[in-house]
Amino acid sequence: MLVRWSYSRLPPNARLFVPRFLSLRGGTTWQSAINLIQLIGSACLLPQPLHRSKKIWLSVEFTDSSSPESAFPVSNPVPTPKIRHFTATGFVVNKNATLLHWHKKVQEWLPPGGHVDPNEDPVQTTLREIKEETGFDVEIVPTQNELIIGNLEQVHAPHSIMIENVTDAKHGEHQHIDYIYFTRLLGDASAPSGELSTDHQETTRWLWATLDDLQNETPFEIPSGELRTPPEDVLKLGSAAIRRVSNL
Repeated sequence: MLVRWSYSRLPPNARLFVPRFLSLRGGTTWQSAINLIQLIGSACLLPQPLHRSKKIWLSVEFTDSSSPESAFPVSNPVPTPKIRHFTATGFVVNKNATLLHWHKKVQEWLPPGGHVDPNEDPVQTTLREIKEETGFDVEIVPTQNELIIGNLEQVHAPHSIMIENVTDAKHGEHQHIDYIYFTRLLGDASAPSGELSTDHQETTRWLWATLDDLQNETPFEIPSGELRTPPEDVLKLGSAAIRRVSNL
């Protein structure tokens, strides 16, 4: 496979000392070729004093040289990026239990959480979503060591970042990049009083799942009357949250 490429909109002071074509072994995938070209370009361009405000465009042409009749540019091999949304989730822990609700769209037992709004950081999203959905005030429990940095504000790092495949009527198949935080309940553990609690009671339910419940994969009754065990990520992350927050 012969690959040719060119750059456009380079700043005048950019110097480029890379070849503009490569001959690759048979079996090389289009995506591998793209990744290789980007790596070469980055290694050559990044050391130069480029203007960060400028965008550098990369044009790539593929030619399959295995047979004469196939010696023409291949149609765009780069896959269309998936739609991805940033979200944040907070496991609310009180003593030896964490709060879950039956999510009527996802049809799973999940902790509170939601989409990151414009100009929000994920910690703000976590605290806001928990307050809106449950009425509870919580605090973030750090799970990562932080450096002492005086000149910049830091946002608590999440315990995990999960990539979740989601399908809905509005966006079709897409993904959530979900920041997972552990939180501690402030105040008493009365019944949730947020927006989800005022929803139709036959479709929304809250419960406190204990560490034993999660470790034993206990099924809970859903609005239809069936029993359903929380998904694997909720079982494992919920258990980790309880142990971390309650020092168990």
